[in-house]
Amino acid sequence: MSLQKNNESVQEAASDALGSLSNRFAVSDNLQKWLANLRSKSTFTVRRGWATALGHVRIKGYTNVLLKLCDAIEKDGDIEVKRNATKSVGTIFSREDEVEGTSLCNYIDEIVLL
Repeated sequence: MSLQKNNESVQEAASDALGSLSNRFAVSDNLQKWLANLRSKSTFTVRRGWATALGHVRIKGYTNVLLKLCDAIEKDGDIEVKRNATKSVGTIFSREDEVEGTSLCNYIDEIVLL
């Protein structure tokens, strides 16, 4: 249990740092590489970490990020990846006034209802 909490603390601290970095610098060029870390071929630790981190990244358009996070919520077999991705979607929507791709809201509503 203690090891699990330490992993979550490290993931959260790293995600906060990445979010701060993305406030100061354009990080969009790295986005496709980061989104690839949510693929099922990645280890569960990598998927868990990136499912958390993507909610902290600040970019102009969130459509691809939200699609990947929603896909992780729907299809990933690891419950922690699903939980982290859900928190990230909530984080994005809570801090952004307008999110590109508002049709995603319907998609997210369907997932939440499942």
